[in-house]
This record gives sequence, structure tokens and C-alpha cells, in this order.
Amino acid sequence: MRIAGSLGMTNSGREIVPRRAKAAPRTPESIDIYDPQGIDSNVRRALAVVLMREAMAALEQAGEQMATCHLQAAIDSLMRRRTDRIPPEKNCRD
Repeated sequence: MRIAGSLGMTNSGREIVPRRAKAAPRTPESIDIYDPQGIDSNVRRALAVVLMREAMAALEQAGEQMATCHLQAAIDSLMRRRTDRIPPEKNCRD
């Protein structure tokens, strides 16, 4: 008979209970990309641009032209320096 929350019984009659996994050590190879202290701001920005471009492709397939335009303006603002920023509303009024 199996007991709720257990994995069964051993040959000696002891109940097998699942244990929590031990956390892996924090090495540079295992840094979580979503941990703000774990990565450089340039890496976060690059990841954001990649994800935004993937979302833009999905929006184009769905026919969402205005959302695609606004997302492109957001990508452009991440790629430009602050000196030459253009408000996104002006880019999407074609």
C-alpha cells in the first residue's frame, strides 16, 4: 500500500520520502540571467532586444502593424544613444 507523499517502501520496511534538491553553487557558468546582480547591464539589454525582436516577428504574423511599429521604436531607442532619441509616436504615424 502506497502512502500519500511517499515514494513507497524500502526492503527494510522504511518509507521513502522525497527530499528537496540541493542548490547548485553559484559559479560564473551558472549565473541566472534574470538575477539583477548576476549579469552586466549590457547583457540584459542584449537579451531584451532579442526577446523584443522575437515578439515583433509574432506581431507581424498576427497582423498587428501598430504594435509592431511601437515595438520597433522601443528597440530603436534601446539601440540609440540618448542624444538622438525621437519620440515613438512620430515614428508610427505613417
